[in-house]
Amino acid sequence: MAEKTYKKRWGDKKDGRLIRGDELDTNHYVMPIVWPNRTDCEAFVSETIDLTAVDAYIKERKKADPETNIALFPLMLAALGKLVINRPKMNRFYRNKRLYERYDVSIGFIVKKSLSDDGLEALAKVLIDPDDTLDTVLDKVQKEVEFCRSDALDKSSDDLRILMKFPHFVGRIVLGFMKMIDRHGAVPKSVSESDIFFKSVAVTNLGSIRLNAGYHHLSNWGTNSFFVIIGEKKFRPFYNRDGSYEMKDSIDLGLTIDERIADGFYFSKTIRLFKYYMQHPEVLERPFNENI
Repeated sequence: MAEKTYKKRWGDKKDGRLIRGDELDTNHYVMPIVWPNRTDCEAFVSETIDLTAVDAYIKERKKADPETNIALFPLMLAALGKLVINRPKMNRFYRNKRLYERYDVSIGFIVKKSLSDDGLEALAKVLIDPDDTLDTVLDKVQKEVEFCRSDALDKSSDDLRILMKFPHFVGRIVLGFMKMIDRHGAVPKSVSESDIFFKSVAVTNLGSIRLNAGYHHLSNWGTNSFFVIIGEKKFRPFYNRDGSYEMKDSIDLGLTIDERIADGFYFSKTIRLFKYYMQHPEVLERPFNENI
C-alpha cells in the first residue's frame, strides 16, 4: 500500500492527515465554511490529448513483446497515478469543513462484467506506490479487471447486496447513518475500500462504450476531489500557426475538480504535466516518484 510515513497527530484521520499551520492559507480556511459541499465547488475543464506519441509507444512495445498487456486505458491510469504522486495537492479532500491529504494514492474505476444491457458493474481500485512504474501498474490493472469480470463481487457491492434483502426503510436508515459518520471519517473500510468516491482519482472510460467525454459531477459522499472522463478515440485535425493542419488520433478528457483543494495555477500546471506524460510516455517507465 502506497502510504506516506507520517507521525499521526490530533485531528488526523485514518485515511488522511489534517492540513494545518503554514500549509493552510486564508482562502483554504474560509472556502469550506462558505461553500461546505463538494458539489458546490466543482470546476470543470475539457482537454484534447494528441495520441501520436502514445500510439507509437504502444505499437513499439507490442512489436517487442506481442504478449504485453499494454493498452491505452491502463497507460492513462498509470499516468494519472504518477501525476498525483508528483502533484500532491490533487490528493487532498475536504471533510466536515477541514482539509486533509490522503495517505495513499488510489485510482477507482468501474468495470462492466459483460457488455450487455443486463451486465453488472463492479467497482475496481488500483493502489499506486511511489516506486511503481508503468509495468507494475499494467499488472495491477490487469489483475483488478480480471477479478471484477469474474463471478466475485467487490466488497462494497457485496455488502450492499446483503442490505437489499431487508425492507427499504432499513436501507434508508443504514445509509443515512453511513452519510453521518462519513462526515467524521468513520465509514468502515469494507465500504470505502472499493468505492470510487473514496479514491484519489475516479475514472470513467466512456470511450470503451463509444461515448464522448463530458462533465461528471463530484459527490458529497466520500473523499474524491478529482474525477476524469475519458472519451472515445477520434481522428481529427490539429492546426498549425500557419493554418495548415495534420490529422491525428486523439481523445477528449473531461476533468472535474474540487476547486477548494488548490488554485487555478496549480491545476493548470497539473494538466500540462499530464499532457507531457502523454507526449513522452517513456517517462512512465521510471519510478513514479521521480519528478519531471
